[in-house]
Amino acid sequence: MEKTAVKSELAARPRSRDRTGLYVSKREVSVIAIGILAFFIGRVKVFEVVNPVITGFLSSLISAGPLFAAAAALCSAGALTRFTGAALLKYAICIVFLTAEHFVALKKKIKLSLSASAAAGGCAALASGVIYAAINGFGLYFIALAVVEAALAFFLTVALKRAVTALTDAEAAKVMTNEDMMSVAALFGAVMAGAADIHIGGVSLRMFMATAFALTAAYRGGAAIGSAAGLSLALVLYMLGFDREGAIAAYGAAGLCAGMLKEKGRGFTVLAFAVSFLSIGYYMDRSFIKGETLFSLGAGAVLFLLMPGRLYFNVNPALSHAANSADDYIERVKDVTAARLAAFANAFANMSRTFGGLSERKGGLTKNDISKLIDDIAAQRCYDCVKRRYCWEERFYETFQSMFGLVGLCEKKGVIDAKDAPDTFSSVCVKVEEIMRTASGLYGLGKVDMAWNNRVMESRELVSQQLAGVSEIMKSLSRELDLHINFKRDLEKAVKEEMDVAKISFESVVVIENADGQYEVTLIHEPSYGKKLCQREIAPIVSRALGREMRAIADCSRKNGFCSLQFIEERKFRVTRGVARLAKTPHEFSGDSYSFMELKNGRYVMALSDGMGTGERAKEESEAAIGLLEDFIESGFDKEMAVKIINSALVLKSDRDSFSTLDICSIDTSTGEAEFIKIGAAATFLLREGGVSAVKSTSLPLGILDDADVEISRRALKHDDLIVMATDGVTEASDEYVDKGEWIIRLLPKINAANPQEIADIILSEAEKKSGKRVKDDMTVLVAKIRKKRL
Repeated sequence: MEKTAVKSELAARPRSRDRTGLYVSKREVSVIAIGILAFFIGRVKVFEVVNPVITGFLSSLISAGPLFAAAAALCSAGALTRFTGAALLKYAICIVFLTAEHFVALKKKIKLSLSASAAAGGCAALASGVIYAAINGFGLYFIALAVVEAALAFFLTVALKRAVTALTDAEAAKVMTNEDMMSVAALFGAVMAGAADIHIGGVSLRMFMATAFALTAAYRGGAAIGSAAGLSLALVLYMLGFDREGAIAAYGAAGLCAGMLKEKGRGFTVLAFAVSFLSIGYYMDRSFIKGETLFSLGAGAVLFLLMPGRLYFNVNPALSHAANSADDYIERVKDVTAARLAAFANAFANMSRTFGGLSERKGGLTKNDISKLIDDIAAQRCYDCVKRRYCWEERFYETFQSMFGLVGLCEKKGVIDAKDAPDTFSSVCVKVEEIMRTASGLYGLGKVDMAWNNRVMESRELVSQQLAGVSEIMKSLSRELDLHINFKRDLEKAVKEEMDVAKISFESVVVIENADGQYEVTLIHEPSYGKKLCQREIAPIVSRALGREMRAIADCSRKNGFCSLQFIEERKFRVTRGVARLAKTPHEFSGDSYSFMELKNGRYVMALSDGMGTGERAKEESEAAIGLLEDFIESGFDKEMAVKIINSALVLKSDRDSFSTLDICSIDTSTGEAEFIKIGAAATFLLREGGVSAVKSTSLPLGILDDADVEISRRALKHDDLIVMATDGVTEASDEYVDKGEWIIRLLPKINAANPQEIADIILSEAEKKSGKRVKDDMTVLVAKIRKKRL
């Protein structure tokens, strides 16, 4: 029974997006959004003299490809509408410096760190400021202004980088922190400052944009984020020349109140925002509440109400708050929980089917039961009769038919005596009275046995129903299960940055650290259409970002038009294996079953079971043991606990003696430690550098005792170690030695082969020879070779 879990799908399928609503590609929306923002940022004036925002914004986009080009072009266009003369020349020179730095980074394929981008922005601002000071005669004021603007550009790059990442990376937007939200608010505050002198009819574009932003932040983020966004927005506006002190309190209070009513819907959010904004604004500065304020507030509210709930571009998700990150991870945890519980439930469902399909209740004695009953009657009353030879040899058929008739009489009357005997029987038999009395007694015992058998069947059905119930209950235990999952946000960010550098488009990255301290990565990316990105490019990228060697556990699986790829840590050791088997009787079932399992936690498990006897019945016994073991181990059960549960199942499984051995070898491919679990199994042999050691067991097989006697041994494995597991049909093939496995110990060092399959074939061939070509029992050999990888 070899279990392989490999799922693959062809990558070359038509691209499809299973979405509803407006969809715009990331690149298109990013370029458009950045361009719009850049135009207004180019128009910002701080203290009516400088614009450090333009430098900080552009330096945060260095090496961002088309985004930088769009931003630089529109920043220039915005600056043309606000600056003239030497000031305009200064910012033209600054943009030229930043553009040169951008193209150098692209040419050398360098992705600047945050500090490097900030330094580049500061240097560009300082250089252009010095040139501006030279034009104005190198006055102390202009020199100081250049230094201050360079410092502001440096710090603004650091502050705005978070906001730019949120606008251009949908996944980053989903995991926003409070600092990210503040950065976004600062960016939009700068944009609104750039729109300060723009009016459309009676609407101030600055207040219109501020209202829409604050409402969206409050609705998406709740009271805390709404208040923080409103306060930071108003503070930035005030610093950039919006001299209405009342606006700071009004926007902060409005964001708080609107966020408190977000659960009531958009209408209540707008109502709370408007009432609190107008009340606080009127109290703080009555002149602030005028027609322009009301028109701008109303226009911003209308835009917020008309904004689609599922607008597929990155600006909207960027306004999510940190709680959205928690919600996102909760959904991921739910997915992992559902998968784990489904595996548990499947294991219990299989056990339920094992009990439910064992045997049926008896409605009466079967032909086999009647034949056995007649044999018992004859054994008790006819073995010493003088006419035994005559009745059971010369007249066997007639005698058997007469006895069969007597059993029929017992079924009708329950108790029979001599007068009930047919004339054909009483005229021949000399022990009519004793036989009639014995037939009545044995038939009664048979009925009692049948009743008890049915009771046992009822108990099995009850157990089956209980296990099925447990299987159903497992589906509702997600809150009770400890998954030991630790999401690594810092590593997710590192993977995303490496993917960006490699210019590979992706949807999401999830990195978790499991209970064993190993990293697991799930990455969803756009289809590569036959380019096999997972093998050629993505695996090295993930390994580099995590600082550990990672490998894909399967080919990409497609869902909703995207490819989902899973990575696990590459292990220090790998296992190659071989198997050879031979049934006792040709063309019949082998009573031995085996399994190889490569688990996600890095363990490689080999299991071997020998059912009692040979043939189909033995095969069913061993397959039941191996099948249940696979289910429980893959579901996450401890191996020792799994063995005990399986033993309980096999004890109850049959109405006659039946048992199976179980031999398990579990190898930790990270540490090289092997764990051997034996229940009634033959010895396992470990070959290392020409020396052979044996792992033996004295325990009884499964299904005999209510509590399985589990024997566990541990060995540390090394490179090139060889593990040989075999059933007793192999170890006992030779009668040459007292120790039945001694011939294998002597054989292994002499085998001149490296391939585990070849070694398994040689051992089986030798066993067949030593049995004199007359196979006494089913034979199965499992061989595993341990190799250390070069990482």
